[in-house]
Amino acid sequence: MGSSFNIVGEPDDHEHTYNARVTAVSGGYERLMGTPIIRGRMVSDDDAVNSPFVVAINETLARKFFAGKDPLGQRIDVGGAKTGMVKPYTIVENHRRSGG
Repeated sequence: MGSSFNIVGEPDDHEHTYNARVTAVSGGYERLMGTPIIRGRMVSDDDAVNSPFVVAINETLARKFFAGKDPLGQRIDVGGAKTGMVKPYTIVENHRRSGG
């Protein structure tokens, strides 16, 4: 699904909305899809509902929204209160863009 997001700690930019394609995955997704990890760690089955929320991003998102910064450990709010996704997600990995 497509979703807007905000970078936690960055001022809101009301003129430009940050958007990304979001896919929910479970542990082993990267191995199954053959997606190489550039930095960080994989999303794992230990990343459960009672754990801090985590997110993986691709190189395109990292370059566009975190230019000159290390995205690992940064937090983003995905979708906002209207989607029920109100907790921030911590970036745990950065992988190459796969497919289209």
